[in-house]
Amino acid sequence: MNYRKLKIFYSVSETLNMTKSSKKMYISQSAVSQIIKELEEELGVVLFERIYKRLYLTEEGMLFKEYTRRILNMWDDMNEHMQSKKKNILIKVGGSTISGIYLLPYLCKNFSTIYNNVNFNIQIDNTTKIIKKVLENEIDIGIIDGIMPNNNEIISIEMQKDYLKVVTPNIEKFKNKEEFTIEDFKNESMILREEGSGTRQTVDEYIEKLNIKAANKMVIGNNEAIKKMVEIGLGITIISTLAIENEILEEKLLAFNIAGTEISRHFHIIIHKDKYISSMLNNFIDLLKRGF
Repeated sequence: MNYRKLKIFYSVSETLNMTKSSKKMYISQSAVSQIIKELEEELGVVLFERIYKRLYLTEEGMLFKEYTRRILNMWDDMNEHMQSKKKNILIKVGGSTISGIYLLPYLCKNFSTIYNNVNFNIQIDNTTKIIKKVLENEIDIGIIDGIMPNNNEIISIEMQKDYLKVVTPNIEKFKNKEEFTIEDFKNESMILREEGSGTRQTVDEYIEKLNIKAANKMVIGNNEAIKKMVEIGLGITIISTLAIENEILEEKLLAFNIAGTEISRHFHIIIHKDKYISSMLNNFIDLLKRGF
């Protein structure tokens, strides 16, 4: 069993197609088939079921896939760390949509002023996808909001608090309001983020907790689009105050608390528990914990 065999097995476990994996790995299909056979013989288990010319992972195959992913992640970490000794250090960091756009760039800039030999690769996606990138070692570290993943492979470290408010267009109807009530929602259309977004998780939690009933709901996977739709009067939303600072200053939008309730959550740093934490990555984590 070696790195190459594990890499080929993992590719097949992802595609469930030996032809696709052979093309991806630049080897023949017969070689892929032989390597899978050798692994099964070494392990003494069947990794794939072959039913009507389709591949399915067995229970043992699914378990082996998880171990393989972790082994490959650690190998890549080791190789990357060895190479980093020869050049500038690269930190790959992922942020959920709110933290990635409105928080992370400033934190990276602050860090770069202290350590000028560090480069950043920043990836922005929704919370669910950032968690996946951490698990698959596509990024070194993630910053997410919303509900924390229930996964024993992930270490979570609490960061600063984030506050969410009800946001409306700046029109006469809302100008004299001091706060939003539960009853106010019944006459409004709500514009929400997509499933998998940390903001959507937090908002859904409060909607259920407070028994909020809106006239109807729209789902948009982009905060900038949501703000624009609110601004032109297509509905209201609940969003992080970090995302609306400019629009509030420019009086394009209005922001309100819900009567008797504070909507908030914490940002969290997430790291794979097997991740090698270099001294520079540890310094970056310390800065993230301090926040702005």
